[in-house]
Amino acid sequence: MEKIEIRIRKQINFDWSNWLNGLSVTQTNDGETILSGCIRDQSALRGLINMIADLNLPLSSIESKKIKTSTESEMRR
Repeated sequence: MEKIEIRIRKQINFDWSNWLNGLSVTQTNDGETILSGCIRDQSALRGLINMIADLNLPLSSIESKKIKTSTESEMRR
């Protein structure tokens, strides 16, 4: 699992959350939109970035951080 935060240099509607794999949609005071939440892996992140590009939405930044799930922790024991 990965925790991500994607900043878009445009405000998008909160209803887009359903199209964006259930990510949280937050609008900032400076006209940007922040998409945040957890995704499965880098492949899912690439798919999400491709969807944003296909919608011609301008990206400001992308942050991704791998998080351990309980299943991953148990497998390492």
